[in-house]
Amino acid sequence: MDGLAIAASLVEIRRIAEGAVVRTVHEPRPGLFLLGVFGVGQHVLLLSPRTADIHCTGLAFRNPERPSSFVMQLRKHLRGARIRSIRQTSWERTVSLAAVRSDEGERHESTLVAELTGVRGNLLLLDSESVVLGSLRRDPRNPVGRPYTPVLGQEKQDPATVTVEALAGLLASDTPARALARGLHGVGRQTAEDLVLLAAALPEDANEPARIKATLDILVADVEHPRPHFDAALGTATFYLPPSEATPAPSFGQALDLATRDGAAADTEDTERSLRDGILQAMARATRTARALHQWLDAADTAAELRRRADFLMLHAADLGRGATAVAGEHPVDGEWLAFSLAPRLNGMENAQALYKKARKLDRGRPTVMARLRRVEANLAKLRGALDDLESGRDVDDAILDAPSSRRRVRQEPSATSPRQFDVEGYTILVGRSAKQNDELMRRARPRDLWLHARDVAGSHVIVCVDGRDAPPPQVVEAAARLAARYSKADRRGKVAVTCAEARHVRKPRGGAPGLAIVTNESTLTVELQETQ
Repeated sequence: MDGLAIAASLVEIRRIAEGAVVRTVHEPRPGLFLLGVFGVGQHVLLLSPRTADIHCTGLAFRNPERPSSFVMQLRKHLRGARIRSIRQTSWERTVSLAAVRSDEGERHESTLVAELTGVRGNLLLLDSESVVLGSLRRDPRNPVGRPYTPVLGQEKQDPATVTVEALAGLLASDTPARALARGLHGVGRQTAEDLVLLAAALPEDANEPARIKATLDILVADVEHPRPHFDAALGTATFYLPPSEATPAPSFGQALDLATRDGAAADTEDTERSLRDGILQAMARATRTARALHQWLDAADTAAELRRRADFLMLHAADLGRGATAVAGEHPVDGEWLAFSLAPRLNGMENAQALYKKARKLDRGRPTVMARLRRVEANLAKLRGALDDLESGRDVDDAILDAPSSRRRVRQEPSATSPRQFDVEGYTILVGRSAKQNDELMRRARPRDLWLHARDVAGSHVIVCVDGRDAPPPQVVEAAARLAARYSKADRRGKVAVTCAEARHVRKPRGGAPGLAIVTNESTLTVELQETQ
């Protein structure tokens, strides 16, 4: 969406969202946010900074079981808040949603800023003083704890007031569509191309700049009174009547829903293909495991024969010394002829004991192996059923791929859970939840960030994000040290020494175990552990 399209979408959004209360905040896909609002009925606002999209949506999304830390922060400040205003910065792709909520008689104001600028788009939460509380992605321009710095505006002509002479100057600088996209505020490349085609269809009793001016005035008027259309061939939505064949839509939001759903179709196909490949791979692994377990059980059927041979050896053990490679003879009980190989490094007695031991191992392992085989075959049946459902067009829960085929523990990736996050006087403090996540925090930390860890005991790595500022004040460092002590194995009855160093002085040794770190230029801070409980 360009600036004009965002302005047209906000006309619809303001009617249903200004004065409404925020009920829910979700992030069903990375970077795509849904705000459920209740005012004139229940509605859902879709915000996607990285795809430059904002509109009132009727699409259904599956929400993740575990919200991100940023979503939790948005819920803390926005859920239950009433939306005071929704404003666009000029024709720029920046939208500010101001909200206010009451908590135990106190009034709390916050602002959600959506920078709908594509790949580098961002979503930022500001307090009443316009200080950044959190953001979708870390941005050097807007570190947490600092006043918000808007996106730098561009020196372009206002499409609502631009003159024919100014348009003539723009058109002389480049091809018409490129010149309009580069010279007019809020006009993207697609809108510029449509503008040129629509202007070309006007009577030729005026020159090109005048025809474009007349068409541009119509588009600007359509911003306040959208005429939404959806082009199925291109998969695009417009707030004006486009030059190509397009279908009218009841609202611009519904037209954008059609474009969003059309654009997501390829993602759905990729997801289904990936799920099918995952199921097939899981079935192949389960089949190999089942085959190996069946082979083990077949071998276990020889336990009785192993004992029979061991009994035979015990009768002739005195005659068999080390070096013998085979033995043969008639079994004294059933009279059958026996012939089998021996381990030459063992004598007769030791060979017999080895056979008894192997037979006992097979007997003891049979119940365990049979139980594991039942689990593997049950999981294989579920996978076959899921594959049939997928190929029949029925919904399949991708959790089927998480089902273990045996008792072995399934290792969870630490990235599935975000590190603990604390805000202390505008500084973000991150606390690792596992050894591997500790390693990840070390890799992500910037050179001047502060690293802390309880001395001589196992515990979490703690990172104080400096974000280009001076060294954090003592009270922030002390709070981080207490967190390092709290999330460690330190004795809870006394003081805890905490190592502090800038992240540039902390490194992981090559081949070191997860969570291992070597520190230089460190200092030590002692804290009372009970104060953190």
